[in-house]
Parts: sequence; C-alpha cells; structure tokens
Amino acid sequence: QWSTCWEQKRTPWDRGGPSVALSDLLAQRSEPSGYPSEDTMGRKKQQTVLVPGCERGHDVL
Repeated sequence: QWSTCWEQKRTPWDRGGPSVALSDLLAQRSEPSGYPSEDTMGRKKQQTVLVPGCERGHDVL
C-alpha cells in the first residue's frame, strides 16, 4: 500500500522540508555528529546525518 501511495503522489506524511527537531539540533550544536567539522588544516568537512525512512530525503544533510 505504501508503494501505491508513493506512486500516486498521495503522501500526506511528507512535510515538504526537514524535520523541525533536526533543524533545531543542527542550529544549536556546532558539532552535531560528535565529530570535528574541520580537518587538521582547518577546512570544513561535510557532515552527514542518517535518517532511516527519510521519504523524499528532506532530512538528508
């Protein structure tokens, strides 16, 4: 049934953006993953967040 809803674009569970809780967490913490966000040369490293079942991927950062 989920596949049918997805194919027919009936996705009322999709908020159309990242979850408020995840956005708030990332805004509050400089190191949300617990790992440094810069390498040893001071260059920014890309941080990643895994959100299982992320639907359209709005929470994928």
